[in-house]
Amino acid sequence: RAEASVVPTAQAAPPAPSVPPPAPATPALPSVPSTPLIYKDPDRPIPERVADLIRRMTLEEKAASLDSDPPTIERLGILGCSFRNEGMHGVYKAGRATTFPHSIALAATWSTALIQRVGSAIGDEARVKFAEAPTRRNYGVICWAPPVDLVRDPRWGRVQETYGEDPHLVSQSTRAFIRGLQGDDPKYLKVAATVKHFVVYGQETDRRATNLVVSARTLREYYLAPFQATLAKGGASSVMTAFTALNGTPCVMNPFLLKKILREEWGFEGPAVSDVNASVNLKEHYQCVGSLEEGVAQAVAAGIDVVAINKGTVFSNALQAVKQGLLPEAQLDRALTRSLTLRFRLGMFDPPEQTPWTKISPSALGSPEHVALAREASGASLVLLKNDRPAHRADPAPLLPLDRRRLDSIAVLGFYADRIELGTLHSAEPAQPIVSVLAGIRNHVGARVLVRSAPWFDADAMRRSARLKPDALAARQKAAVEEAVNAAARSDVAVVVLGLSRKNESEGKDRLTLDLPKDQQDFVEKIIAANPATVVVLLNGGCLAVNWIQKHVPAILEAWYPGEQGGNAIADALFGDINPAGRLPITFYAALDTLPLTECEINRGRTYLYLKTPPLWPFGHGLSYSRFDYAKLRVARETAEGGDALRVSLEVKNAGARDGEEVVQCYVRAPEAPWPTPIHQLRAFQRLAIPAGETRAVDLSVPLARLASWDEDANRWTLRPGRYEIQVGASSADLRLRASVDLE
Repeated sequence: RAEASVVPTAQAAPPAPSVPPPAPATPALPSVPSTPLIYKDPDRPIPERVADLIRRMTLEEKAASLDSDPPTIERLGILGCSFRNEGMHGVYKAGRATTFPHSIALAATWSTALIQRVGSAIGDEARVKFAEAPTRRNYGVICWAPPVDLVRDPRWGRVQETYGEDPHLVSQSTRAFIRGLQGDDPKYLKVAATVKHFVVYGQETDRRATNLVVSARTLREYYLAPFQATLAKGGASSVMTAFTALNGTPCVMNPFLLKKILREEWGFEGPAVSDVNASVNLKEHYQCVGSLEEGVAQAVAAGIDVVAINKGTVFSNALQAVKQGLLPEAQLDRALTRSLTLRFRLGMFDPPEQTPWTKISPSALGSPEHVALAREASGASLVLLKNDRPAHRADPAPLLPLDRRRLDSIAVLGFYADRIELGTLHSAEPAQPIVSVLAGIRNHVGARVLVRSAPWFDADAMRRSARLKPDALAARQKAAVEEAVNAAARSDVAVVVLGLSRKNESEGKDRLTLDLPKDQQDFVEKIIAANPATVVVLLNGGCLAVNWIQKHVPAILEAWYPGEQGGNAIADALFGDINPAGRLPITFYAALDTLPLTECEINRGRTYLYLKTPPLWPFGHGLSYSRFDYAKLRVARETAEGGDALRVSLEVKNAGARDGEEVVQCYVRAPEAPWPTPIHQLRAFQRLAIPAGETRAVDLSVPLARLASWDEDANRWTLRPGRYEIQVGASSADLRLRASVDLE
């Protein structure tokens, strides 16, 4: 179903300069035009200001402004800027900034309110950085975030940057992030959100030269859904295209995507930006154009408005494309109309006092409030995967939460015990020192409980550095493991922190296996043998097939890449200061399937929508220290804003002894069809706090439009008549209540 070019993958381009290049010289032109400067008048409508500015620009200035780092144009009094900041879980690379949990962890909160607050904090800090250096890359207020890509394959190296595998969860989570990031001022954006990667991106292997083949139904119902939610309805300001080709045409020059879908069907008016060097790939990898100038021309003709090239050749490529007749100047003007409109909406051409976001205090950067929010978000993202009684104990109580009063000693061990991986695209310097699990536990127990640890011996690092001979290396590694095993055996409880890092999964690096690294697997088996009262904490982005651990370890906590406050939040959960309520935004598969990374048809057993074999842990799974009972399900059709909807009502009781939060999940099973249909699909959810012993009413709304499917024959959305089953529960596999409704 998918074809890949034989052209080798491109090498990483050198980093672009932090300061944009100077504007092309125009010595023969007057320094200030004589006609009224409409573009400088904040009281005039933005479309008039944009048109006036473009009318005054030379061809050279227009060509330079097509760049993702448009330069300063002194003649017109226009300051340069950058379209190339990142802000997924903190302001990227621009010095000190708060580092929040990564995107996959934010998705695991299943809390749109919390995600919006995180987005708002990142937006505040981006504005502070912008005030420091408005023309520098990574100090800009146009962020390439959030990603709305869907996880079709667990091996993908960038799962950590996503919000999961389900279109509805991804749509609702990223819309909340966008609301926070962009702010609520009716005129000025705080930060411009750029959703990416448009569309069907989901692999690093050969990503610059791969053609992905997708049916119209899968494209519409699955891959396009979160883009439509964030671009047509969700308020995102910009969109970035994917490197890959869709059904034979590279996304960066795909008029079906950039014109028909984006502009004609969805009515999106913001700029479309190419991923870095995507126009270069047209010549060097896809070999569908004859020159770099033609690559830029084809991209702009298809609907790209901002071109990102690391080598800084956008100006010369665009200028020559116009002069050679490859790119009409009118198309260049159209692209600039969209990109300049966004810059006007950010207040870049107005006096600072006109823009409310310039009033954000520099003290917001890494503020105590933001650090506390990072800890709260990390705690809310923690997923309690398993919590059983240790095999050697007669007490039927589960291992967690740990009771400080009954502990004399605790061993904190493993590769990541004294370090926290932040994942990709984090800030250069966290606002506060990164808190490891070891440090977090020490912060919690103080001096009363003995905390034992054993430094991890990184044999791979030693082997690469050739600092030890093989025999000495093996001896050192054996001694380090024996020290850890001894610490576990002499402690009441062992906490083993395992996981992955950017060495295993990242941009440009897919995984070959879902397993833990072998040295970590061997290590945890020895620790369990020494002390059955062991908790495993996992730090990772994509799922891990930890089958042995699931079978033999009594308690397992998924912590993702939890941000700078991760260690404190993990300790909060281990000791019961918070009640874990995170839920999996992806399926944890028990084994790796044999489908290639380029297989895009998810109906071949991908994701919880079509998976027929039992997973290790299902989508939506997550335990609690409380127990929640569901009752009194009612489903009624009602007229709601935007069209008819199903109102799903029920009651949820916290039947446990602790206050807690439950994530109520509503799935819908559609009538059978002549084509493969999902087993069921998430259509609504709500995370809510319920005190111990109390009951809460839950009301969910499922718009009927959300139940429509794509009719490939009629080329339109249609609601198939028949019986729809409403399923409500605590995960995609733990469905407590069911009701049916007939729709005509």
